[in-house]
Amino acid sequence: MSTPPLDCHLANSVEKASAFRNVHEFWGGDSQIDNFVKQRLVSPHHQRATWYVGCVDGTVACSLGAFPFELSLADSIEPAIFIGCVHTRPEDRGQGFVPQLFEFVENAEQQAGVKWSLLFSDIAPSYYERLGYQVSAAPNICIKSNTSVTEGDCFKLQPFDSTEHLQALSNIYQQHFQKKPFFIHRNDDHWEHIVQQHKDDQWFWLCSDTGETVGYVLLQTSQGNTVLKDFALQNPTTEQLRRCLATLSHYCNKQHLDEIVGWFPKLPEPANDMDWYDYVDRKTEITMIKTLVPSDDNATSEEVFTSHLDTIRHVDHV
Repeated sequence: MSTPPLDCHLANSVEKASAFRNVHEFWGGDSQIDNFVKQRLVSPHHQRATWYVGCVDGTVACSLGAFPFELSLADSIEPAIFIGCVHTRPEDRGQGFVPQLFEFVENAEQQAGVKWSLLFSDIAPSYYERLGYQVSAAPNICIKSNTSVTEGDCFKLQPFDSTEHLQALSNIYQQHFQKKPFFIHRNDDHWEHIVQQHKDDQWFWLCSDTGETVGYVLLQTSQGNTVLKDFALQNPTTEQLRRCLATLSHYCNKQHLDEIVGWFPKLPEPANDMDWYDYVDRKTEITMIKTLVPSDDNATSEEVFTSHLDTIRHVDHV
């Protein structure tokens, strides 16, 4: 039996609703399907994306969202997309539809000026490697409560209202990454989106012993789990990064939390008295990247960028 032809195109409003209805099986949780679809149709996060579908005989068989981002390179800011919510209906799986949809999306986005495509794989990354994506070894971190961590080892945490400090957040973030060859560039609209999405989560300034603000962290607690969603330091030396981790371990102890998990760049092996944090290879949310504009130094570029994908924060996940 021959594979039916797949019609790939931008989703109209009806097709977008059908795509959201299809993905409920994976991302709907305990929600009623109609409420799930309505929520996605008005969600500011999902409205940021351009939605593409692959249809068979007029019915949505597969779909994905292309979320707009910008990447800061050494001497330029380049448009990029994060691909998310990749889904194929159960009855249409195994027919090679997703690679066809990816090819269509990448071509369309490249023609629109996009130079890079990234994604977070929840399946074996070899699938997306076959589509040209390079896998990153960026790990997860687990920071545990430990009574041996004292206030003297830590920054002071000062809660603040993120909606009132957009420029300060942006400045610290930029200072953190100013010497990196590659990171996500957060323009004003991007920062506004992040703050609105996380205005009810826990934002803290990281302050020195003299009260000077040296960084920030964003924590999100949901269903009993506390996640490090974002952080930045004005001077991200190894010592300062470890002090940030000590601060979070001390916070665990004070708040009676077992641990905080999230994304954090790999540091040199901790000393024996710093065994309260550990790195774990990611089984899901594996960061991957692909250039959409081939060049002579493409292999070198992808290798450099892949080695720096731990600069991406969990708040950037789509």
